[in-house]
Amino acid sequence: KVQKLGLRDTNFKNCHGLDEEGHYSSAYDMAFIAKELVKHQKILDYSSIYETYLRENTDKKIWLVNTNKLVRFKAGVDGLKTGYTDGAGYCLTATMMKDDMRVIATVMGEPSSQIRNNEVSSMLDYAFAQVGLKKLLSKNSVVETINLPKSKVDEIKIVPKEDVNILNTKTGTK
Repeated sequence: KVQKLGLRDTNFKNCHGLDEEGHYSSAYDMAFIAKELVKHQKILDYSSIYETYLRENTDKKIWLVNTNKLVRFKAGVDGLKTGYTDGAGYCLTATMMKDDMRVIATVMGEPSSQIRNNEVSSMLDYAFAQVGLKKLLSKNSVVETINLPKSKVDEIKIVPKEDVNILNTKTGTK
């Protein structure tokens, strides 16, 4: 999948992410993977939960607490992945939605989870302070209708595959 996505700075040697010779990734690649993941709402449904029980209706309940503290303490944060190993340090790829704009921020190699969280929080704040999204076309917009007189269907509607947006610098920012 890494090759299919065109990621050049990632080589996964295992599925759990623990340190192993030749196992690596970059912040850019982790953000790119996050961009692909957020296309699937179910991922965000789970990664946005701060605390919950697994097997709640049994005698063997398991209480889970999300290691991404921003999910609980920063409005709009809805995921995505924390990590720590001796080799990588404290890492976080977070995603936040505000004003119909999603921002992904990634840090790696931080010395503590608190610094990791503060860095990502600052990055998200900076992004939302600097830029805004303007929707040009929604994925439901009909760009053009083409008549097909000699076809089994009378016409086809040309629509964008996804919303078409532009990123604007907010006035008064540098």
